[in-house]
Amino acid sequence: MRDSIGYSPSGAIIPKGSDFTDSLDGTSLTIGQFSATRSNALGRLSLAVSGCKSLTVFVLSNVALGGVDCIVGVEIDGTWSTGLQPLAQGSLESFTIALDGKAHTVDLINGWNSGGTIVALVHSVAWQGGTVSINQNPRVAKRLVVYGDSISVGAVAAPIPRYGWVSRLRADYVGRISMQGWGGLQLWDEISGTAGSVGSIAGLVQRIVDLFFGSPARILWDAIGINDWAAGNWTAAQFGAALTTLYNAIHAIDPTVQIYSQTPIITGGGTEAYTNAKGEVPGAFRTAKAAASAGMSWVTVVDGTTLVTEADLGPGGIHPTTAGQAAMYTSIKAILQL
Repeated sequence: MRDSIGYSPSGAIIPKGSDFTDSLDGTSLTIGQFSATRSNALGRLSLAVSGCKSLTVFVLSNVALGGVDCIVGVEIDGTWSTGLQPLAQGSLESFTIALDGKAHTVDLINGWNSGGTIVALVHSVAWQGGTVSINQNPRVAKRLVVYGDSISVGAVAAPIPRYGWVSRLRADYVGRISMQGWGGLQLWDEISGTAGSVGSIAGLVQRIVDLFFGSPARILWDAIGINDWAAGNWTAAQFGAALTTLYNAIHAIDPTVQIYSQTPIITGGGTEAYTNAKGEVPGAFRTAKAAASAGMSWVTVVDGTTLVTEADLGPGGIHPTTAGQAAMYTSIKAILQL
């Protein structure tokens, strides 16, 4: 008899709080459905497997073309095993993971999410013989929440679930890492009511705090900003003022949160001289972000231009390459003193 978990044709879902070990949302994520909040990038489904010779993993992709952006990662007992790469948009593709019948922890890691349009995710898991159960989201002493965009998610590392800087840091971090973000995300989205966003500073604060899952030591790495410049929906001064409100609001609701405010990384291809719709260059948004936390003892400003060099960027001069993501990981690991 064949058993399955996750979102099956019968519509079963994983219970709230027990789906992703590194949940990207404080509420339940439904396996097999593209998240309405667009926050399922790098979500980790952790399974305790015993007595199974194989698992069949069904993967769903919402992309027109396959590629390294759309790989679901597989780790066995904390070690990278393989990547599952769906090749057709909207199709349900199955992959078999061979096992030895012994007890193992198998982690399935969603691909990235870009505004809800470029994502690969786990649809369901099936097996024959043995037992498979879901590892609960652990209560740990220390949790890091990363708030960012496609650069934080790991684009264009190959593959993202293995070589993005957040994915790399997970292997070294003594606690757990959760993430709030997707490709193209702006702080503007979060407070303007863009579809899939939280709709307000207060909503964003609550989501970030929820992602700590009650851990005693709480660190927020805020890497937002480059898309706020690129979209040109508001000025650097307005962006900075919103960050000031955000940081104060987080501190008011939870004064134990330590914030690292990372300014946007360096850009390439002449982008530093480009002006947005408001007539401002990327540097204006870096300056505004650095000044937003003036006088806040709970905020440490990180100069994003020191994390990578222009040589670490891929075509277009925005996203770090696989090697660039490794450089970011090394820099951020040192800053966090891991």
